[in-house]
Amino acid sequence: MSPAVNRGGNGSKPSPEMLVRRAFNYSLLAAALNDPDEAGIAELQALVAAGGDLAAGTSLAGVAALAAYADPEVLVPEYTRIFSLSSSQDCPTFETAFACSQPAEQTSLMADVAGFYRAFGVDTGGNGLRPDDIRVELEFMAYLCRKQLYAVEHLGAPRVAQVNRAMRMFLGEHLGRWAPGLGRNIAATANGNAFYAAVGMALTLWLDEEFQRLKVTPAARFDAPLMPLERPEAEPEDLALADLAAPLISLDEIEVI
Repeated sequence: MSPAVNRGGNGSKPSPEMLVRRAFNYSLLAAALNDPDEAGIAELQALVAAGGDLAAGTSLAGVAALAAYADPEVLVPEYTRIFSLSSSQDCPTFETAFACSQPAEQTSLMADVAGFYRAFGVDTGGNGLRPDDIRVELEFMAYLCRKQLYAVEHLGAPRVAQVNRAMRMFLGEHLGRWAPGLGRNIAATANGNAFYAAVGMALTLWLDEEFQRLKVTPAARFDAPLMPLERPEAEPEDLALADLAAPLISLDEIEVI
């Protein structure tokens, strides 16, 4: 057990309304960080049209409002400028860039992330993204919120606690360690682009709210990438599929649901 993350429950039963709101906001952040081509913007705007009211009164309200005016012709070059390593190395969108100082460390981190997904039957192999990509990790938290909602309504307290424990572990040991730093870097690199400035600030603020809500203290904090970057879309060269077969987390602690 990490000394900085209490893996037990936070002592309160989540409300269905809050779980719906949290799931939406995690998905909204993931969609806002997707490629802003025509398909990506259409997906983002459809999401906001279907549930944008769920962002009202939260740190995502500005993102939801700006999404209605998102224009691929404006956002595609901005996305490239902010996230392309040819322009900047401040905003890589994958956890290992922030949390690993040596290439060999990537294998164990990626295996741990994959272990969380596998414990809940989540297959990320068909989306073309790395398991530690910010969009995948955000959508996994959205999935856990929906999973907990189902447990609250149908399965009872023990299952609610199991999902809650996994949610707090993943936030404290993965997403929460690096995504707030990424959010600050995005906002700082936006250079006046209102949409990405709002997305960056919202990512940081939302996760700060989640730390308080779930009573989680991240195991570490990474404000900038630790490793020089060359190939953001490539898997680590020494990472074989077999390395992801055995999760490093204990599934007995969260149990498969």
